[in-house]
Amino acid sequence: MVPDGPARQSGRGAYLHRRLECLVQAQRRRALARALRVAGPLSDEALATALQVQEQPSEARENEMSAR
Repeated sequence: MVPDGPARQSGRGAYLHRRLECLVQAQRRRALARALRVAGPLSDEALATALQVQEQPSEARENEMSAR
């Protein structure tokens, strides 16, 4: 599974909010495998990494704002 922010890649895709907690919930419910029609488990490490990287700057901004 590969993140496709602009939704330009061909093939089947699934929408997911850009929050790590949404990925965790989708994993627990096996929602991505169902949406992508995959029989076995999915490797979602790339997606988790992309979401963590995206959330880090927003957390840094929140810490900066609270320090003021």
